[in-house]
Amino acid sequence: MAARLAVPTADAKVREALRLQYKQPQTLFGEGPAERRARLRDVMLEHALAHPSSESMQTGSGRADSGSDSESESDDEFYTRGPATLKSARLHVAATSLVASRDRLRVAQRLQQTPIEQRKQTLAAYYRQWQNVDVIASEVADSRPLSGCRFSRDGKLIASSSWSGTVKIWDADTLQVLRTCREHTDRVTGLDFHPDTQMTDASAMDTNTPSHETSERVHMASGAIDGVVALWSLSRSAPVRLLANHKARVGRVAFHPTGRYLYSTSFDHSWHMTDVETGDLLLLQEGHACPVFGLAVQDDGALVATGDDNGNGIVWDTRTGRRVMALQGHVDTVLCMDWSPNGFHLASGASDHAVRIWDLRKTRQASMLTVHKNIVSGVRYLHRHDFALPSSPRASSTTGDDQQLDCNDDQADDEAHAASPSSWLWHHQTNGSVLATCGYDGSLRLSTQNEYKSFKTYRSLENKITGMDLSPSGTRMIISSYDKSLKLYGPDL
Repeated sequence: MAARLAVPTADAKVREALRLQYKQPQTLFGEGPAERRARLRDVMLEHALAHPSSESMQTGSGRADSGSDSESESDDEFYTRGPATLKSARLHVAATSLVASRDRLRVAQRLQQTPIEQRKQTLAAYYRQWQNVDVIASEVADSRPLSGCRFSRDGKLIASSSWSGTVKIWDADTLQVLRTCREHTDRVTGLDFHPDTQMTDASAMDTNTPSHETSERVHMASGAIDGVVALWSLSRSAPVRLLANHKARVGRVAFHPTGRYLYSTSFDHSWHMTDVETGDLLLLQEGHACPVFGLAVQDDGALVATGDDNGNGIVWDTRTGRRVMALQGHVDTVLCMDWSPNGFHLASGASDHAVRIWDLRKTRQASMLTVHKNIVSGVRYLHRHDFALPSSPRASSTTGDDQQLDCNDDQADDEAHAASPSSWLWHHQTNGSVLATCGYDGSLRLSTQNEYKSFKTYRSLENKITGMDLSPSGTRMIISSYDKSLKLYGPDL
């Protein structure tokens, strides 16, 4: 039972719970934060045993005082009929995700056939490379604090967002601004590149082609406090399409791996699934009892994770619309989430200063990292996308012909393995091997995936880190800060 207790990690929350909820002294003589948190756990356990029907196991910050009526309402399941296009979208997601999961398992089986010592040596060599990674470029990116940043899947482009509502596209090699996009009237909180966006798409920025003659292909999406989701093309400064379906501010946005669908969370207590090509709203998913912020889409494309302002998370199966798993453990707003490339681990960061790792196979929390002393603003696994493999068809696919792409995946992986077994091993063994976390305490930590041990920490940052991302190359990262700066990290040459 003790393992199920959601004990706050922030010392202020611990003191508040002891004083207000359990009528205990805030602190005892000679007691530190760790001892105080342990005392709260004992008090919560004693209270839970004495009152089995109480809600003390849900949180230690007093959220259970909302009343039994709201609890009973949240337990009632209901279904909302979707449009006719939703069925075809679910079938498409099912078809592509089954192929993606098959390919992922096939790679995992091939890795298991590789001697374990060889795999350990590969990881050890990769982690050593991070010891020489430091700041290689820094720019003042906006007149107001930055709110987030993202790499494109080929690692050649960077997108940054700010409190001014501005989105900028940068060259990842030179950190020079390629385009400035202005449409939002308030802080941008969600940002994501389309999966097929590459540096070659940026060539349209330098042409003088009239905007009505340029391609309307979507390369990026952004969501803001103004409640609008904007779809952008690199060939024009104005958005391709504006989505105003949410009734409140937008939290995060994320593309489906196929690029056909866009997911967005909102403070209207829902998340949306939208057709990128038509702009039609396919799914308005309710289920949270408060504003929804955190969002992550599994690399296979089948599962979506969302987190809300109460600290609760939900894993959804977009193929069926069913809720797969409830994520209960955080005691404050879930701000960031990311799926591991292995398909079954999910990381979440929250305002309670904690990072939690969830195991989908066991449907429970696998680990908790208390490595930050303030709000956790970003969690990100290393995603080694197929652009790094020369023979991968995904590197040149822009047509969205999923059937032809799926037929070529097995052959491409076999060709890549046969052409260079060492490169193939390096690419797949290091995929997902790093979890990066950052927070308002000004620190960024890199941890190993298996044991989640920190192997690299950047403490020299003096300002709040508002966002970060890891490049698919494996040894570069970008950081956005409250001090308006955008910092690029890479090998110290």
